[in-house]
Amino acid sequence: MWSRNANLEAKKRSADRRQREAEAPRLLQETPGLQSLCIELTESGEGRFGPATSHIRRFEISTAPALFLVLCGDPHCDGGGHDITCEVMAGLRNHEARIEGQDSCGGGAGGVSCTRSIHYAAIATFE
Repeated sequence: MWSRNANLEAKKRSADRRQREAEAPRLLQETPGLQSLCIELTESGEGRFGPATSHIRRFEISTAPALFLVLCGDPHCDGGGHDITCEVMAGLRNHEARIEGQDSCGGGAGGVSCTRSIHYAAIATFE
């Protein structure tokens, strides 16, 4: 029963995220002159999902939304994740080539706060 409910909740969160992305302004509209963007993400935390994981997200500038949401890597985390939109967009609007920061997950599981956090580095090129 738990996995069925969890699966339904995950599908709802995914649909909500897609809707937010569809409604967001496009990245190219918000940051004229932007030619390329990738974000290097490293996630870490304590407990069973403790080892750090990293990956790179690349964006198709012509179609990407000006919205940067990163899911929490703990599949049991409820209500968590990372919205780094404000920080990344502020840097892009200032034509910064590198924007770095950290964010802690605000979710939890079983009455315990999530310990996951991310470090991100957005690397951009401009005309």
